[in-house]
Amino acid sequence: MILCPSCGTENADGMRFCVKCGGTIADSSPTPGSWQEPSGNLYDTPSGGASGGFGQQPGTYAPPPVSYGGGYGGGAAMASTGIGGLPYAEWIDRVLAALIDGGIAAGVMIVLYIIFGTIGVGLSALGSGANSDAAGALGSLSCCFGFLLAGLSVFVVGIYNKVFLVSKRGYSIGQGVMKLKVVDAMGNIPQMGTLVIRLLAQVAMGFIPIIGFFLGIANALWPLWDEKKQTLHDKAAGTFVLKTG
Repeated sequence: MILCPSCGTENADGMRFCVKCGGTIADSSPTPGSWQEPSGNLYDTPSGGASGGFGQQPGTYAPPPVSYGGGYGGGAAMASTGIGGLPYAEWIDRVLAALIDGGIAAGVMIVLYIIFGTIGVGLSALGSGANSDAAGALGSLSCCFGFLLAGLSVFVVGIYNKVFLVSKRGYSIGQGVMKLKVVDAMGNIPQMGTLVIRLLAQVAMGFIPIIGFFLGIANALWPLWDEKKQTLHDKAAGTFVLKTG
């Protein structure tokens, strides 16, 4: 096996480019018979190198330098590698994806508020004389129905965007824009039931009395310190979010 000098990924012998990062892999295969060549004084200082290094005769096998993750300043990339070799999604990417998804739901809600609010105001303005009370009641009913329908639409948009679309392709609209993908522990697209649990866990935190607000904040910030960059609703459903591009 050949280790990529850029990312440390193992590649099959003879590979010229890394299968993970695409970096060039120097041909590190030893020259046939080079092991029989004398290596000289092992304590010689190589030409142009620092003192105290081991000598290296021309033509002898010299494996490329390997950088091992896990130490200070070098372990972040290794720790962030997720399922299938893809990195876990960064917190800012998840936030931007959530803002896009939330903006879509809010946009639908605002449009419905405007439509039904306009209808209600129009009906109230048209009421006059004996039927003014009926027209006013109808206008108020229209506004209330608009509020109810707008709230329902947000739920329907959430189900379609965060459950149906994700179950079919692995990402919501916002996640698609940010090149993210939701997977299970096996690296597959989660089943629809798992995604329903994931969505309900996220929504339910906001309805818990007193501590719901703080749970929502903790849920949103959890990927900042979690090793696998999961939110609390990811942990509840056993899902992970990866960066695909």
